[in-house]
Amino acid sequence: MAKKNQKFPDIFLDFDKIEEMVDNMITRMEDNENFDPNQPLVMGFSIKIDPNGDTQFVEVQPPESGESLLDAQPTPFVEIQNQKNDFRITIEMPGVRKESIRLNGDNNELIVSTQNTTKNYYKRIRFQEELEFEKADAEYNNGILEITIPKKNPSRPNPIAVK
Repeated sequence: MAKKNQKFPDIFLDFDKIEEMVDNMITRMEDNENFDPNQPLVMGFSIKIDPNGDTQFVEVQPPESGESLLDAQPTPFVEIQNQKNDFRITIEMPGVRKESIRLNGDNNELIVSTQNTTKNYYKRIRFQEELEFEKADAEYNNGILEITIPKKNPSRPNPIAVK
């Protein structure tokens, strides 16, 4: 018998969660008045392992309100690493030119999109912490976009001398 990989837990123990997510997606798809069964529709979820080793299921977010599911830009595959002083984001965006990539950050939200290309991508990432987007660094090479965004240092309290 093959040795079980201890770094990657058995996701099938959480199969009920997967089944529930798929059922919910199908129900929402059927309830959508813009749904056309003759047109392709992509919905899904990703599976990741959090730092505690627990399996996390994340549903692919639907497009912004007012946008048809069928017209939505595809969501690229994203990996987010929460480091001590920054976030490191790796995004797979094959088939685009570096010049067509648009990154916009504000408060605790990053929007990644492409313009003027045959491959369109769109991803909105929300963070739980405030970030310093003006100090961010991004590099695109061989279809992989790597972004490093420093975390905003919490304001340090001013000590008050006791007399």
